Amino acid sequence: MKNLFKKYNKEKANFFVLGLRYETPQKAEKYFCTPVGAKVFASMGMGGVHYCTVESFGETIFAVVPDSADGYVFPIAHDLAEFFSLIAALEGTQLLDQIPIFPKNIFENALKDHLAYADEERKAELAKFTKMFGVVAAKTPYETVIDLQNEIDISKIEFSKEYYDVLGIEKD
Repeated sequence: MKNLFKKYNKEKANFFVLGLRYETPQKAEKYFCTPVGAKVFASMGMGGVHYCTVESFGETIFAVVPDSADGYVFPIAHDLAEFFSLIAALEGTQLLDQIPIFPKNIFENALKDHLAYADEERKAELAKFTKMFGVVAAKTPYETVIDLQNEIDISKIEFSKEYYDVLGIEKD
């Protein structure tokens, strides 16, 4: 997996149409809900949505969604290769953070609509992305994310004092 991260960091490629903007942990904008120990490597480029690993969770990829009403941090892939395969299957990151909050039938309808409106620019960017990183599309993206959600205990994620202050939660 380290080789894929090395290649990703070497390329510093942005795939704006796919909703994947290259970030570095040093320069990435952090939000009140970015976990402590997060290493941000990408963002959607809008809405503050960003993607990271969290030190205490190894290679697991998390989506951080500052404006979500259903939680702010979601595990979405076991590692970078799986994250990229999800992007390939969904033709972007736009629906990735929706999987944990949508029932399967609603998600599948949203995905059908998204895929139906694929233009030449998105197809070209997706082809470049999959070729650059040797990506194969995940066969069951919804199940992949939901299964991971059931594996990871997100209550173990550590947040900053600002997080608890914003939410009005007293931290022990």
